[in-house]
Amino acid sequence: MNSPEHRGQLLVTGYSCRSQVKRLDNQQLLHPVQALLTVVQKL
Repeated sequence: MNSPEHRGQLLVTGYSCRSQVKRLDNQQLLHPVQALLTVVQKL
């Protein structure tokens, strides 16, 4: 699912989608609001 070239670029809005990715690919994808918060905190 989560290709190495897209690491850090994929966002997921739904809880179940994030859960599936975590379970199947052992990756933790961020919700768009979490990603936005990360960007804002760097300012």
